[in-house]
Amino acid sequence: MRSFVFILLLALGFAPALHAQIDASCLRVARWGERGQTQALEAEGSKFWAADGRGVTVFETGGGAVRAISSIRTAAPSTDLELLSGSLVVLTRGHLELWSRSAESAIGRIDTKTAEGTLLAADGSTVVTASTWVEVFSVTPVNLVSRLRFFLPQPATAIDLKDDILFVTIAGFGTFEYRISGAKEQLLRSHSPAAVDVAIGDDAVYFASQELGVLVLDRAAGTVRSYLDDRTHWIDRLALDGDHLVVSDHDRIVSIDVTDFRAPRVTASVEEPAVALASSAGTICSASTITDAQGFVSETPVDLRCWSRSGEKLVLAGEVAGGFAGPLGGVALSGRYAFVADPPMFRVLDLADPARPIEVAAVDYGRADDRIRLRGNQVIVYGRGNVHLFDVTNPANPLYRGAHESGGVPPSVADFAGPLIAEANRGTGLHIMSPDPSSWPAQIGGRRHPGNGQMYGVVGYEGWVYALIAQGVLVIDIANPAEPVLGHFYPMGNPVDGLILEASAGVPRLLVISQSEMLRVFDLSDLAAPVEIGSIEVGTSSLLSATGRILWASSATGRVDRVDLTNPANPQITHTITGFLEPAQASASGGLVAVADRWGLEILRDPSVVVTRPEGLRADLSSNRRVARLRWSGGAAPWLVQVAGSPSFEGAVTHTAGAPELSLPVEGERWFRVGSAASCGEVVWSDAFQIESLSGVRFLGGDLKIVTSESAFPIELSLPIVNSSSAAASVSLESTPA
Repeated sequence: MRSFVFILLLALGFAPALHAQIDASCLRVARWGERGQTQALEAEGSKFWAADGRGVTVFETGGGAVRAISSIRTAAPSTDLELLSGSLVVLTRGHLELWSRSAESAIGRIDTKTAEGTLLAADGSTVVTASTWVEVFSVTPVNLVSRLRFFLPQPATAIDLKDDILFVTIAGFGTFEYRISGAKEQLLRSHSPAAVDVAIGDDAVYFASQELGVLVLDRAAGTVRSYLDDRTHWIDRLALDGDHLVVSDHDRIVSIDVTDFRAPRVTASVEEPAVALASSAGTICSASTITDAQGFVSETPVDLRCWSRSGEKLVLAGEVAGGFAGPLGGVALSGRYAFVADPPMFRVLDLADPARPIEVAAVDYGRADDRIRLRGNQVIVYGRGNVHLFDVTNPANPLYRGAHESGGVPPSVADFAGPLIAEANRGTGLHIMSPDPSSWPAQIGGRRHPGNGQMYGVVGYEGWVYALIAQGVLVIDIANPAEPVLGHFYPMGNPVDGLILEASAGVPRLLVISQSEMLRVFDLSDLAAPVEIGSIEVGTSSLLSATGRILWASSATGRVDRVDLTNPANPQITHTITGFLEPAQASASGGLVAVADRWGLEILRDPSVVVTRPEGLRADLSSNRRVARLRWSGGAAPWLVQVAGSPSFEGAVTHTAGAPELSLPVEGERWFRVGSAASCGEVVWSDAFQIESLSGVRFLGGDLKIVTSESAFPIELSLPIVNSSSAAASVSLESTPA
């Protein structure tokens, strides 16, 4: 009977995945360039809490400075947060997380619930999320409990909550006032103005209504009046701080005295754009980003900037500047180097020690393009309608050759096509350029959109491009780039990315197209007529890279799939790496996998690499007998080297090494061992060995004994032993069981 049930489950498609699923933390070698982009701010006393995409960061203000004092990572990108007594709720993409907290940091995740909302409000022990649906949660010490849901005619643009009274604004409909304390929502009143932000005070409700400035609702009378002057046009954010209302438009922050809410009065302003705003006890903090012409974030100049109200002025109280630029979107590995698209910067990292990536070059290319492709000593950065060309013959000194500006609009995909470079976008179609310095970045050929639809990307090969169109893939002959010739069209919905794998070991040349949640594999033996031979389901809208017959498909849903195309008719996912926030491109080389995870670069161990036990340890001592140079073989980087005063390794100090050698000081009696991370939380350790009583000892002759854990364990020492006349003496080495 058990066999029958098992077979039935298989037939119904409920069989468990046969490939390994591994959290990225189990493979992590290093994390480089971690940064946030503040989406929302909440204030409590001198502390400002920021939902910054990667999680939550807490900033301390005061004393003329601002500093980050703690941070946590959420399970998905964080977009909003609210502070409750003793707890914190964080809205992420698709979920609501409840955390315990102190006054300075989040402590631990208590509960997670699915949440459809994009807006968040809270008061007391009630939390509300809203989009088209409003969902009301009760907060207990141990969980979140959904207790009420109701539908809105259109997605809400702003919400706020106070004493079980919820204000919801909807564009084109106005503002609705609900009581939500019961089992069903109760609509109390509706008001004509709609808004993009709202804040509830004791006697008044304030709305940011853009073209109408600040709208003030008298809660007792139910009347609304507009407050508008030359500094309060196009208000899009506001924060209430006692008897002051702080608002922002596109270019400035304004402080308004609302002691008498019927007669608001501007007291101070400062020129500063803001995407998030909060105020507490007279300190105003904001975060801003720089966007390109299409509205894509290209740079985050500061994590947080704060001002203090001083009479009629706002005085800068400090800022925390981010060390990195915008959302990190592209990476390509080659040898010991990682080439990174970190708009507006092109960066080169040296991974000689992968546990300690070192930035060796950074070039400002000034745009938000955030994808990358590598061919030989050439790199192109693309993605927003432009193509930037770099010569990386010397990775530590890349040469920026300039940009081809297509005049198009995102999304766009570019690729090498033999000796040429091709790019397509849905605004201006296909563009063909030569990377030769004599002609770059001039266009030498191209094509407007065909009748099949708008092109927004290409996969390139010598003499050919395969254009990505909303309805499929179009073959284009570019043997004469000045006059591209349209060929076969292959219908498929929404192709996202693609690449070509050269023929090898009896496997034909392949064209692989990422389409929604599917990889489509084509035999490309005939460049003019691809033939589909296989497919496999992967993460949604995956971006692709390949090493040999291994393909890496990274999905913004938080996973990276390793796909084996040795048998292209039957592709197999061998490993799925999870635990990312928003992975973009991935690249693999030399046993490492690099993933551009928007909020930083993840350097991981290739999950297919079997980690062996480090062995063959040697110890060479310096002439003053105070430094041991350890060497070994086996295992995988980064190695862990532990030093302790006893063979139990209790209280051991752990060092990391990117190469199979490390020099450490030796003082007194010390035990050593070397390990490699094999899987999540597990380390494969070498035998332990002891170097005994070397510090401060002057050897005048005789034998020097080294004690090891096994009599057969090899130890080599380069140790000059001197007598009282400094003449060289012979050395005898012995290995004995510990």
